[in-house]
Amino acid sequence: MPPSAARPASPARRPGAAGRRPPYALRRTVAGLALLLVFAVVAALVSHAFAPRRSPGAPSASAAVTSAAPPAPLHVGITDCLFVDTSRSTYDYATGATTPGRHLVTEIRYPTTSGPVRREDLRARPAYRRGPFPLVVFAPGYDVDPSEYRPLLDAWVRAGFVVAAPIFPDTNPAAVRAAPVGSNPEEDLRNQPGDVAFVTRRLEAARDGTSANCAFVRGLVAPGPVALAGQSDGGNTIAALAYEKADAALRAGLDVVAAAVLSGAPLDDTAGAYGPGPALLFVQSAHDACNTPQQAALLYNEIVQGDRWFLETESRTHIGPYNGREPAAFAVVARVTTAFLRAELLGGGATTPLLQRALGAVPALAHLSAGGPAPAMAPLQASIPACYADVVASGPTR
Repeated sequence: MPPSAARPASPARRPGAAGRRPPYALRRTVAGLALLLVFAVVAALVSHAFAPRRSPGAPSASAAVTSAAPPAPLHVGITDCLFVDTSRSTYDYATGATTPGRHLVTEIRYPTTSGPVRREDLRARPAYRRGPFPLVVFAPGYDVDPSEYRPLLDAWVRAGFVVAAPIFPDTNPAAVRAAPVGSNPEEDLRNQPGDVAFVTRRLEAARDGTSANCAFVRGLVAPGPVALAGQSDGGNTIAALAYEKADAALRAGLDVVAAAVLSGAPLDDTAGAYGPGPALLFVQSAHDACNTPQQAALLYNEIVQGDRWFLETESRTHIGPYNGREPAAFAVVARVTTAFLRAELLGGGATTPLLQRALGAVPALAHLSAGGPAPAMAPLQASIPACYADVVASGPTR
């Protein structure tokens, strides 16, 4: 999150009674009345014998009528899965030791119709019958964890996505708090594109049934393409994975069709370090002194392709548009990012008119540009305190 020294989402019908003939004219005799009674009893028995049978557990006719009603709204369930990349190691800034493996606890937010639940509480069953749902892998910023972005991630889940957010080994709040003053856990940022790639592959294996780890996502996560998203250093992370030429091997085989970079900057600011890739939505505040407008423009302008959009907001803080502390800006970001993810993962791809409709008429609050270079924004002096001005769940810890 803070700038480093190297850088300046036809009703069933109730069965009716069989057609009936008009009653015959019967003599008003005891015999006639008895005959009519016999006919009525026989008709009732035949109707019962040939009436459609409902298997145990099947909905009744009245339930079938009710099923035509709109589906119940989706709520958000939360659980964790642990993925361990044994091919790499982790430097522990607290102890100065290098330990084998990258341990990546991943918070998974998933649709449920049972109501919201606590972490690690699967009593709210995933909405398997409403799925499967496309996957969005989200990278949080420096010194914050995924819960900081709960309003935005939950909005994506309610829109019909599974959102998986890894907690990075060295840049989560607990790790940053444990590191001695003078150390720089943010240096581990270079390892995070590999973390996101590894978690994405592990989730795909669980989805496809080739891994028993995190098995509950099978039948919940849809096969096919995925989207990446991230904010601040998390935005830097997914931009590197999706577009940096040096990270081409990391993304090989991943079917990433969309990336949402929220207040991001380049990991490598060398000219030509980035190339075209998946559809890109970039979000940046013109007044963000943590990730400055000039850093955002530098990254965006390096990713030259037709399907890219830049959403410039007039919000005042670095995280407020993503954690809900700036409600007006958050509403815009939630609408546009959701429309972008829907179009790329569920539709035929994002278009400028579609995103403009999602943005709405908010000329004093946000502006959308497409295709060309980033909009002109006044440069700002970078400020670390600005990174934490609107943090809710964690930080600043140092």
